Amino acid sequence: MEQDVLDKVHREFDSEQDYVIRILESLKAELEVSDRFVRCVLHLSRGNLDKFNKALEMVRIDWRDIINTAESYPFEFITSLKC
Repeated sequence: MEQDVLDKVHREFDSEQDYVIRILESLKAELEVSDRFVRCVLHLSRGNLDKFNKALEMVRIDWRDIINTAESYPFEFITSLKC
């Protein structure tokens, strides 16, 4: 995983950072996606474990929604996700 991704996880997820990194690494390997995808998940999460888990649910439905949502919608939409 790229250093900027690890830095963001360490910065935004305090006690959950090991969990978040482990999940992101397994997800990346399972779906064979780039760090762009991982960055989108982190962007939607905003350091909130509930939002992180919600983003993971979105991944299971259609992983393209993560990229579309993270790169297309304003922050107000992201913060309104029900978690």
